Amino acid sequence: MGECPKSASMLCFTVHTPTMSSGKRLGGDCFTKDRFSSILPNVQRVLHTAQGELNRLQIKHGKGLKLKPMEILSSRVAQTDKLGETQHWSANGFFTHLSLLERLVSKGEEATAAQSWINALFFRVAAILPAGNHMVLKLERAESPIPLTDVPGTMNWIALVTPSKVAAEGFTFMPLIPGLMEDSNASILFVSERRDNKSANIQSTVCDMYKWARTRGENIIRGALTDGESWIFLILKLDANGGGVWMRTDEIGIKDSFSKLSEFELALIPGILAHWVMHSHKDLEDGDYFEITAD
Repeated sequence: MGECPKSASMLCFTVHTPTMSSGKRLGGDCFTKDRFSSILPNVQRVLHTAQGELNRLQIKHGKGLKLKPMEILSSRVAQTDKLGETQHWSANGFFTHLSLLERLVSKGEEATAAQSWINALFFRVAAILPAGNHMVLKLERAESPIPLTDVPGTMNWIALVTPSKVAAEGFTFMPLIPGLMEDSNASILFVSERRDNKSANIQSTVCDMYKWARTRGENIIRGALTDGESWIFLILKLDANGGGVWMRTDEIGIKDSFSKLSEFELALIPGILAHWVMHSHKDLEDGDYFEITAD
């Protein structure tokens, strides 16, 4: 594969599926003390490996990212709500769909539930993208063509956004990774699913982001970690001479303090995702939803 064009953009995005709720049924199995003891070494191995790789690459955890003031967010949420009004995945249709999922999907099936929530969010994102863009989803594991770290990690889903209807149709029939990586007009969102400790997930996600950024020849890449309901957004900035820094947000949930679906967050998160994928290789700017914390 030739050198990747600088103009193409990409977003790495990880799905985190919780698996350690003591005494609860996860995927049909009772999570006991013995089971915890059996999987703990694997969790520690992933965490240690990711930490070791980031240390080796001289990639450090930088300052935090915080949402902009509420008056700014409220204005953007109001604008987002109006987008896609004539489409199936309008704001009302999206909320109705998630309300249905909340009633129908078993609480003990976290992996299945996460996929259902993420699919719906993607469909809403497709409805609010800027006019003239076409989005196609690839629901299949995809490893970076260049194995730059020892941390295991694959991107399960790929969302392609392109102004070319022909390119979108071509991706539908032949979703090949090398072609995607060389499409200078496409912005690409990569999604991976993980099922272990959140701290390990964040650091291994940063390792994945590093691999895809280097594969594309980019110095900035945005990403996210989610279990379908709570979201952590990430930015990785790489130095030209090696090393880098990554930043993260606090968790943003789609439910309020009473565990009810929040219409505000259900407009906020798709708006963030749409902006995230369209600016996946750009630094934070005035139009972003986040700003860097002072400390």
